[in-house]
Amino acid sequence: MFSIFEMPNELKDGFNRLILQSIRKGLNCYIGSIDDEPVGICGLFSSVKVGEIYAVGTLKDYRGGGIGTTVHCKLYKPCSFVYVSKY
Repeated sequence: MFSIFEMPNELKDGFNRLILQSIRKGLNCYIGSIDDEPVGICGLFSSVKVGEIYAVGTLKDYRGGGIGTTVHCKLYKPCSFVYVSKY
């Protein structure tokens, strides 16, 4: 997931801690994949009938192909993973 956002390596540990803390507080992560390879991600935090979408990202080589939009749109269906069958 870290490579999707192209952050410097020195931020990796802090970013990972932030994501883990967020997951513990109720953040759900959704992964978009092509041919079983994760290429996109989106986070959804919901509480008291309010949902917030965070961290929509796509690997650089797959940007512009609708991966982020597809993952984002699939958040409205109850699922753990989103599979994108076509790029």
